[in-house]
Formats: sequence, C-alpha cells, structure tokens
Amino acid sequence: MIEQKYTTTLKRIGAAIVDAIVFLPLLFIQQYYFEPDKNPILYLSWLTFTFLVQIIYSILLHKKYGQTIGKWVTGVKVVDISEDKNISLIQSIRRTLCFSIVELAGLLYLFYKTVGQQIYSQDDYENVLSISVLVWVAVEFVVMLSNKKRRTVHDIYAKSVVVKL
Repeated sequence: MIEQKYTTTLKRIGAAIVDAIVFLPLLFIQQYYFEPDKNPILYLSWLTFTFLVQIIYSILLHKKYGQTIGKWVTGVKVVDISEDKNISLIQSIRRTLCFSIVELAGLLYLFYKTVGQQIYSQDDYENVLSISVLVWVAVEFVVMLSNKKRRTVHDIYAKSVVVKL
C-alpha cells in the first residue's frame, strides 16, 4: 500500500496548472507582440527567453524552497530521497533538465526550420512540441504509478521525491 505522504499525483497535476498560470503573462505578450511570420528571429529570441525563464524559475525555486509556486499552492514539496534534507542545486538542475530536453528539442526544431529557410508554420512547431510533451508526460505517469514513492523519471534521476506537506 502507498503511504499517504506519497499520494501526490493530483496535487502535482494541480501544481503544473498553477505554474502554467504563473507564466500566462508571457504567453499573452507572445500572442500580442511576437508574430513568427513577420519576424522569425525576434520570435525565436522570445521563445528562447521564455524557455530560459521557465528553467531558472524551476531550478531556483526547487533549490531554495523545494517547491515552485504551484507546489506551494497545492501543498507538496520536493525533498532529497533520504527525506531528511532539501534538494541540492545539482538535484534541482537534474529534475529540471529532463523536461527541458523535451522543450529544447522543439525549440531546436523551430530554429532548424527557420535558419534553413524552410517553410514552417506555428501549427507545425506546436504539433511537434505537443507530441513530444505528451509522450514525455505518459512516460512520467507510467513510471510514477509503478513505484511506491510515486517517483517520476526526473525524480529518480535527481534522487528526489515529492511529498505532501
């Protein structure tokens, strides 16, 4: 039987939603000021900036507090696998690195299409990124549901675990 402190699946989903809301202002700015068809280099620069902001947000908040705003709101925290200390900077980077690779692949795909001056559409980029993210999330869920501490791939890689507060 799974210990109550590890039953964090719904809280983690809620945390992801809250964290997405935190970044909505950047999405609104992107929608109104950056058009890929008019200035693809400026658009790519903006996407790179928002990608880096999300990575820094995740790394710094997990390192300093063990949680992002989303995890704080939903009442969960990331701790070292020993559960007696917070995660280190390296562990925080490792947790963030896993999903960042998926996002980076989508960004590199868009760079490739743009620099190669191939015709691309925003829909093409979003489809590639969406499929990559869906596959990654599915893998994470399968792994999470297959172990007693409900650790995901990035938790296993970082030697961390998410617990209820």
